[in-house]
Amino acid sequence: MKKKQLLSLLLVAAMTVGLTACGGKEKPNDTSKETDTNGSEALPTDYEGLSEVIYMDALGDFYELYQQAQEETDADKRYALEALAEAKMLESGTILPTTSKGGAYVLTRNAPNTISSVLYGGDAERYETLLATKEFVTKEDWDAMRAMYGELKGTGTYYEKCKEYLTSHGYTLTDTFSMIYTDDNKSWDVFTEWNSSMYEPLCLTFDRLLQYDCENTLQPSLAESYTEKKNDDGTVTLRLRAPEAKKVEVMGDCIDGYRKEMTKGENGVWSFTTQPLAPELYSYRFYADGVELQDPANWNRSRDVRSFMSTFIV
Repeated sequence: MKKKQLLSLLLVAAMTVGLTACGGKEKPNDTSKETDTNGSEALPTDYEGLSEVIYMDALGDFYELYQQAQEETDADKRYALEALAEAKMLESGTILPTTSKGGAYVLTRNAPNTISSVLYGGDAERYETLLATKEFVTKEDWDAMRAMYGELKGTGTYYEKCKEYLTSHGYTLTDTFSMIYTDDNKSWDVFTEWNSSMYEPLCLTFDRLLQYDCENTLQPSLAESYTEKKNDDGTVTLRLRAPEAKKVEVMGDCIDGYRKEMTKGENGVWSFTTQPLAPELYSYRFYADGVELQDPANWNRSRDVRSFMSTFIV
């Protein structure tokens, strides 16, 4: 048991040694073996010997087939041995391939376009909405779903239609998906890591007020309603959820006058609709029972010396 635990802890180190060994034809040197007090084989204490044990434990079957393929002179037999070696590598679970000859992501177990492609606060890295399957997705089904996305984008129906397509074509949906990250986190502070590669896993550790869906439409996440709504007639509806407030007002350069009272609706959501607005950057703020506050569902801000305003663009 202790041996297996140690092998598991050091498997990452073995991958580096494994990649080096894959390129050569010489088999790793034999390491002198000792036995412990129970008569079991003891692990080597030197780095090279320990690395070899870990490598061969995880990728020994792959290595033997790979060496046979390198020595084979018949092209057909060599390709067959290489295919068997690759299968053993995948079976080991040590290396997760993301590309292969013939194109990137040839083998995939996820549906296309089920996460956002908008680079807004890491939404393109939020894999909780990814539709993953237990089976590999065929090229025909992948192309069919891509075509479906082109037809349904903007309707808000693609995600559910994609789920229906997968289940009706014999795929089993799963909530488990493996992803490769290129760095180790040095901090859990999402504010300092937002522009680094470590933001990819960190963005999955918290929820935001708003989030882009797979059709690249901004939707409420933690927020119960989306505050800013642009209407077809050029007006903009501003909303604030304040169920306990007795009076809510809004002011800004998008509104005629100093302050305008808002109307309370269902679920304690107050709203106000502006006049038709020309294309421009606009600012506003709310007053709930006389208390000034920024829009909690809109992180776009402007600053004028000491004052802050929420902003939106028409």
